[in-house]
Amino acid sequence: MTRRHRPLPRGFFLVALLAALAPLHCHLLVKAFQRPAGNPFLPVWPEKITSQSASQALNPPLSPILSSIRCLVRLQATPDQVRLPDLSQTAFPEKEDDTPYDLIVLGSGPAGETAGCKAAQLGQKVAIIEIKKAFGGPTGLTSKAVREAAKRILKTVDQVGGDRMKQIRRLWKKRFPALKSEAEVYQAAETRDRLVKNDCHLYIGSALLVKDSWDPDNEDHVTVRVCRPTGCVELRSRYLVIATGSRPSRPKELRPGVPIPYTSRLVIDATQIANLKELPDSLAVIGGGVISVEYATVFAAMGLPTSLLCREEAFLPFLPTELQTAIKADMARNGIEVIHNPVSRFEVGEDKMVRFEFEGLRGGEGGPVEEDDGGRRQLEVGLVLYSGGRDANSEKIGCEEVGVEVGKYGRIVVDKDFRTGNPRVFAIGDVIGPPGLASFAQQSARVVTDLLFREEREGRGRTGGEKGEGKRRGLMGQAEVTLEDWAGGDDFFAAPDANAEEEEQKERERSLALLKRMEAPLTLWTVPEIASSGMSTEEALARGERLAETEEQGGGIVFGYAFFKDLARGRLSGDLNGFLKIIARAEGGSGQKMRHTIIGVHIVGDGANELIQLGSMLVHSHSTLEELSNMPFAAVTLSCLYQVASDDALCRSPFSSMRKPADVAVGVGERTDAGRVRTGAGAD
Repeated sequence: MTRRHRPLPRGFFLVALLAALAPLHCHLLVKAFQRPAGNPFLPVWPEKITSQSASQALNPPLSPILSSIRCLVRLQATPDQVRLPDLSQTAFPEKEDDTPYDLIVLGSGPAGETAGCKAAQLGQKVAIIEIKKAFGGPTGLTSKAVREAAKRILKTVDQVGGDRMKQIRRLWKKRFPALKSEAEVYQAAETRDRLVKNDCHLYIGSALLVKDSWDPDNEDHVTVRVCRPTGCVELRSRYLVIATGSRPSRPKELRPGVPIPYTSRLVIDATQIANLKELPDSLAVIGGGVISVEYATVFAAMGLPTSLLCREEAFLPFLPTELQTAIKADMARNGIEVIHNPVSRFEVGEDKMVRFEFEGLRGGEGGPVEEDDGGRRQLEVGLVLYSGGRDANSEKIGCEEVGVEVGKYGRIVVDKDFRTGNPRVFAIGDVIGPPGLASFAQQSARVVTDLLFREEREGRGRTGGEKGEGKRRGLMGQAEVTLEDWAGGDDFFAAPDANAEEEEQKERERSLALLKRMEAPLTLWTVPEIASSGMSTEEALARGERLAETEEQGGGIVFGYAFFKDLARGRLSGDLNGFLKIIARAEGGSGQKMRHTIIGVHIVGDGANELIQLGSMLVHSHSTLEELSNMPFAAVTLSCLYQVASDDALCRSPFSSMRKPADVAVGVGERTDAGRVRTGAGAD
């Protein structure tokens, strides 16, 4: 008996053929839909697809059919995922009546957005004014995009293999523009959505404070004129917040007699680096602030020969000495040459290379600094990033017309409540000067909105002209920072001015007073990350505290360490030099049980900027080492560093039952019996 086979279903061969060609279909679709500038919502493919790179790109391995589905899902993104924020605004928002706004905010960056949303949540009528090209503000976005691009590129290169530097350069050229565009789009869209959800009125256009609106004898409102090519509209408000941010400073000279030869491709500022399409052969970063060190460490992590040029006292001056030492050690391990000597020559050669000469520079053997025939020390690089300070965006908005004083670098002068010379006008964020961090800007916005509207909403309002102290919610005061930390932070190679003008000194003192009141944690997106909240040991000692050494002294400061390399999760992260330090004040006595109140947390290592939020909560809630030591933690996580450091601090305390013998392990920065000081994180 002959066995008959059932015929194959109709279309079987067509389906099989399509499945076999699925990866090719996906690649062609991506290429067809990609925009010239790079669509951030489509996958980025290498220039040459090999079987090895394709198999590693699909990890874990997927069948051809699943590969097609994955590709189509990416291409058919939902409108919410790819929708650009509508910033065209064919017409200004229509007002229901002629009543003034309660608050008008100039700027939509971290400070402006926070102020607008917070005021709206307190029941106030709010308007946000912003120019189209700056919507959402930079928020340090460029440096974060560069860092994220570097992480993704390095991860891909580790998987694919081959010529490492060649792969890094090729992937940077392909991926960085798309990632930067993605970050900018999402930032603008998220800002717009948050403002709209909080019922803030958006005005896209340029703002000008109207001179006739301010009468010192009748301080009932302030008027702002918003203009666009099709016309202008005047808005009145009870209060105004200026949060227009800042831009990179571009001085003509690095120091007297040494001009800066700016070019579009060889000597650039922190904004222009966002358009860096190809990686240079080598890089020099001028400046010792946050942005400078972030870029230097990120590019060095990708294998670029990198040099950092700044005065020694201008290198992250607000960081505790211990954290400065740790980041310098990591920079040295990554091959970053830190040069503190003054520059005597700075020029661009005909061969498209930038050359420096330095005064009194010694050493440098084996590094990027070489000695010429005349015995002078020289540095030759393919790209220079100048990041020696920022200028405030305070011009062209009419500050002086309404009694708002503008100081050096365009920074608006404010008092401790962020109030300007006009009691109806406040200024927050980068426009008032240092420290220039998004977290500080957001916290200052909360301070202002609470000051203006919270007590008013609760029936204890304050008049616009009143300048009483009032009670502040949640303000503990950030760790002390000396005036010298911020003085001269913009002129990195100029000699310190011992005879600073009185007005400039007053401006710095006001900026310092504001800084002391902020409680936001400090985060640096360097490689490795650095984060800090509360006081350091040296700051506590400068305030009159003393180290807890004996039970008889009745109190003092104790501290403990936890090293990444001592935890399984820390070793898996590959960051063997990271550490967490916790600082506490022993309080009690006179028959009371001694408690160790946490006053500071400092972290260096991968993930520090995420870990610090718990530390900030511990500091600002006045938690104790005893509570932290007994708190349950998820196993095999980096958060266990807190418990390890807490136990270590209690073991060092003379007031704890966990007290250990005197030969307990010595941590970073602690003085040993022999008088030596451990200065390296996790040093042997």
